[in-house]
Amino acid sequence: MENVPIISIIGSRCRPDEEVKFNRWYSDVHIPMLLKYEGLTAVERYKVLTETPEYPTYWAIYHYDNLRAYDDRQKSPSLLAEVQKDMKATWPNGLDIRWRVSYLEHKKWSTSRAVSLSPNTVIHVVGVNGPAPEKDAEFNEWYDNTHVPWLMKTGTIAESIRYRITQESKDYPAYLAVYYFENPKAFEAFSNHPERLAAIKELDEHWPNGIGRMWWVQYQLIKGWKR
Repeated sequence: MENVPIISIIGSRCRPDEEVKFNRWYSDVHIPMLLKYEGLTAVERYKVLTETPEYPTYWAIYHYDNLRAYDDRQKSPSLLAEVQKDMKATWPNGLDIRWRVSYLEHKKWSTSRAVSLSPNTVIHVVGVNGPAPEKDAEFNEWYDNTHVPWLMKTGTIAESIRYRITQESKDYPAYLAVYYFENPKAFEAFSNHPERLAAIKELDEHWPNGIGRMWWVQYQLIKGWKR
């Protein structure tokens, strides 16, 4: 587990009249400040495709090499002090943080079209708890070896990554699947593709009582950072 990549997700909202300020600060001040920590290897910022009260408007994904790197960053007093000081000065009334959760990478599927982030990149996020604790092994076997490979048959997905939560929580799904698409058109083609429809039919037949879905949302890239 020590060498398994980990992501930290922050989901947030801001007032419409502060949106320009919020995005400028997040992209030009906040993330560059966090990237001073060497254990943070990449960051992606997204905005939801369709605004809904159920999901945060903005999503930030922070990538770490492993859990130790993530934990060390959480314990970095100088970095945390600098970040917190700036946040309090810039947002004295606080930020509207909706989601704050971390996940360990479980499995990745890549195609010959390796993900090349651009302003057109869209992610489709599916968060589930699984059908039942006693079926966890069967569920992961099915998801890894039947469901995702079936969805990949659509030829529209550039990359798929499954994650599992670092700490159980009633507020967040136990498993996360993130599907990367080159652009909104590719996601639209995926949504209506016969292979996807067949995969969903198989899902409903295999798990007639559902798979405990909590999240089903799409975001478009604002900007990505890499070391």
